[in-house]
Amino acid sequence: MEQHYTQFILQFQGNYGTETLKEILKEYIDINYHINLIEEHIFFVIYDKMKIPKNFEKNKKKIIEILGRIDGLYLTILYDSQTAKHLQKISSSIYELERNFRNLIEIKMLRKVGTSWSSKYLTPNDSTFDRKTGRKDEVFKYLANPLDDYNFKNLGGFVKENIGKNKNEIFERLEILDNKIEEFRNKKSNIDFSEITDKIIEEIDELKKSIYSNSNLFSEDIYSHIKPDLVQEWNRIYDFRNYWAHNIFLMTETEYSEYERLRLRINKKILVELTVDSLLGMERIKDFDNGTGIRFTVSKYENEVVHCEIKIKFKVKEKTLYVSKMEADYTDIHKFYSTLFQYKKEFIESINTIYSKNPYLFNALFDNTEMSSWLEEITEDILQQVIENLKQNGFNVKTENESGEGLVFINEDHHNYLKAILSPGNN
Repeated sequence: MEQHYTQFILQFQGNYGTETLKEILKEYIDINYHINLIEEHIFFVIYDKMKIPKNFEKNKKKIIEILGRIDGLYLTILYDSQTAKHLQKISSSIYELERNFRNLIEIKMLRKVGTSWSSKYLTPNDSTFDRKTGRKDEVFKYLANPLDDYNFKNLGGFVKENIGKNKNEIFERLEILDNKIEEFRNKKSNIDFSEITDKIIEEIDELKKSIYSNSNLFSEDIYSHIKPDLVQEWNRIYDFRNYWAHNIFLMTETEYSEYERLRLRINKKILVELTVDSLLGMERIKDFDNGTGIRFTVSKYENEVVHCEIKIKFKVKEKTLYVSKMEADYTDIHKFYSTLFQYKKEFIESINTIYSKNPYLFNALFDNTEMSSWLEEITEDILQQVIENLKQNGFNVKTENESGEGLVFINEDHHNYLKAILSPGNN
């Protein structure tokens, strides 16, 4: 196991010195330490004996707190291995998260508004930066990527400013105001409020008109899944992202865990949104069955949020298997193929390169006719390994002879019936 350590520089005032530090440190039996005195400056390191991360962090905090209570103390962390590990993990994940968000906004705006979307919705200000002009390589001037002029935090601000609230919600609130004002006007009073209420009603009417003429889009016009809470979450994760960007001296496990929870939650919303847009469009259910031997059904369900379900049917050695996953996105399709054809190294390299980060390229994968012959090559041993690996990745796997919750029998008549009633225009 990895050994964790923290390096400090310390300077006491008054009668305190290295003996004081040794007395404090020897109370922690799980901690080893090394001390070196250079003039009045004490350089020391603590490291864990047992290599248990939680215990080391707990003891590290206690040592810092006890030293911190001494008057006139100067204490600095020079290097903390746990913080370095947290920041390295953030570094490896923040690029994908931020890239996904930028891509989602750009794709949606491009498909909804057209190529002029950036000139219509992006207004240069103090929060934007020209990241193309002045760079040595001229290749940058040929690229659009307009959102890259926006900083990390401003991406959330762009969504908040340009993607309005639900249109129906606005109308409902306006209707309530209308009713209240009408009630207000009908009340008997010696004071003439008619001029006031007429002005308010006029403003409400103008607001209603602006709903139709405003260049801003409404959430339901562009997103199925992204709601206002994502902007709040994005602003929160910005703080943790800054710990990495500014190379913070100390990051606790609690802080990193919160970052990871936020990152996974935000990224899931973005991935589902991209899945719905690329594989389903406005439909609720879509089939991919082009003679490959593998039949995919991707469905969209809406409640307070949108989620996807994938159902897969394929046949190996006269055995029909049904695979399903509820809270799914396009990365689960990638996982399925990677697991099923794990022994096809060239194919795995291909899908990792082409499909793993872009659901808009999946049509080529669904049309891969080589898969039928590949399925015939799978042995019983490999099949059992595939099933176990799929289950470990959160898939539900059943055969025709099995029953129970989650079994995905795709009867043709029943399936076509569901597809018909869930298609647009049949609600």
